[in-house]
Amino acid sequence: GYYKEGDVINITMEFTDTVFVTTTNGTPQLTLNSGAVVDYTSGTGNAILTFKYTVAAGDISSNLDYDSTSALALNDGTIKDDCGNAAIVSLFSPGVIGSLGGNKDIVIDNTDPSAFTVGTVSSVGGTVVDSYFGLSNTGISIVVPINNDNSLIGGVVQILSKNTTGSFKSLGDETTITSSDINTNLTITISNSTFSSFSEYANNNVMYFNAIITDSPGNSTTGTKSNS
Repeated sequence: GYYKEGDVINITMEFTDTVFVTTTNGTPQLTLNSGAVVDYTSGTGNAILTFKYTVAAGDISSNLDYDSTSALALNDGTIKDDCGNAAIVSLFSPGVIGSLGGNKDIVIDNTDPSAFTVGTVSSVGGTVVDSYFGLSNTGISIVVPINNDNSLIGGVVQILSKNTTGSFKSLGDETTITSSDINTNLTITISNSTFSSFSEYANNNVMYFNAIITDSPGNSTTGTKSNS
C-alpha cells in the first residue's frame, strides 16, 4: 500500500524465541531505507517486537525496507532471550524473502500529483451549443488529464466550479481513479440537477471549472482552470 506524511506503520520483527527488551539506557532502533530511524515500541516477553514508524515529510521509498543487515541497532538497550543470552540482531539482506521489503509491498510517497490543466468543458444531451449550458442539457462534462502514475489508482478527482465573482467550490461527488484511467483524459459528467442547484451556479453568467487530484496516499494537487 501507499503511505504519506503522518501515516503510522507498525513494523514487526520476529525472533525464533521469546525475547526481553530493556530500554533503561537506550531504545533499540531500526534504520529504514526511507531515511527514517524508528524506535522499538512494544513486544518484550514475546517473540515479535514492534517498531512504530510515523512517516515524516521528506521520507520516500518505492519499496520500504530496512537499509542493511545491520539496520537493527541496540542503541545501549538490550534484546535477550529468557536465559539472558544476547539475541542475534543481524537481519536478512534487504529485499530477500524474510526482510521487510521482501515480505511487504509498502510505498512511502510524499509527492503531490503532477501539475495539470483541466481540459474541455462542454454541455451534453438536449440542445448542445458550444460554450453554453441550458436547461435542456442533461449535464455538463469536464475532461481531467490523469498522469501515468500508479499512485493515483484508488485516488480521487474532485471537480470545482465558480462564477465570475465567486470562489471555487466542490461540484458533485468525488470520482475514484481506476487503473484504466491512468495516462488518459478522464471525462467526468455532472448532471443537470447537480449543476443547476450548485451554490455558485448563476444564470446568464460565465462559469469556470477546475479540479483537485488526490492520489492514493492522500497527496493532492489543484489544477489550472479550464480555458474552455
